[in-house]
Amino acid sequence: INARRHRADAAAMQHGHAVAVARHLGQFVRAQNDGAALGLQRCDDFIEYMDHVCDSMVSCFNYVENKFGKFDILHAHDWHTVNALANIKHHKGYPFVWTCHSTEYGSNGNNFNPSWFSARIRHREWLGGCISTRVITVSNTMKYEIMREYQTPDWKIDVVYNGIDLEKYKGG
Repeated sequence: INARRHRADAAAMQHGHAVAVARHLGQFVRAQNDGAALGLQRCDDFIEYMDHVCDSMVSCFNYVENKFGKFDILHAHDWHTVNALANIKHHKGYPFVWTCHSTEYGSNGNNFNPSWFSARIRHREWLGGCISTRVITVSNTMKYEIMREYQTPDWKIDVVYNGIDLEKYKGG
């Protein structure tokens, strides 16, 4: 677990939240913070695990839609959510906005990784850009990477930088 992720998990645990970490390739990770153990789950195939998470997202979506009514638009982040969005769009016709913070290409040091694992992630990233109504990304560099790697058209991608300008939110 990287240090930033561990701090976020530790903060969540301090506020009484249960935290579980899923790691791919059969790795186990142990973290401890003030006696609160971090829950662990072994995942031999992290992408398959995320497909099951997407199935759960679809079930939860259907429950909430049945209970509260139709949505106007859906929004989700990164390759992890694409199968859920594709399922909902196919069965219900909802438009969706897909935010892409990084790509598999960038996660591999701006190199093409020919592994089956990376190919499956790249396919989901391509699918997210292909079937979404709009794509949001965090920089122009990322916008051009998505356009180059996945042939997502320029008109479909909006850049929204991370962070906020606190001056705009100060009280008078």
